[in-house]
Amino acid sequence: MQSEKTKIKKGFAIVNIIMGVILTGSGLTSLEEKGVPSGLLIFIGLLLLVVGWIALNTRKRAMREEADATEGVVKVVKITNTVCFVISVLILSAVIILPVLASLGIFD
Repeated sequence: MQSEKTKIKKGFAIVNIIMGVILTGSGLTSLEEKGVPSGLLIFIGLLLLVVGWIALNTRKRAMREEADATEGVVKVVKITNTVCFVISVLILSAVIILPVLASLGIFD
């Protein structure tokens, strides 16, 4: 059975890293376009990327039971990772649902 230290969701962290890479890349490619909030995309992408990386790193340390992975750090990382996962899911659902609604003529 897993201890409380190792209950950081690995899947949440991986989704955060993938979404961070996608958002950072799209923000960097849209720097020259007007009307696109590329700075916001880069900021959110880097935030998700860093949180996912820290969550995986903390989980790995906690599994090896190093001194750096204390209960307080794991709890903060777990909450932050979950919040960023919810943000990732909201962004993904908007990216999927909005084009479908636009193709149905909802926004005309």
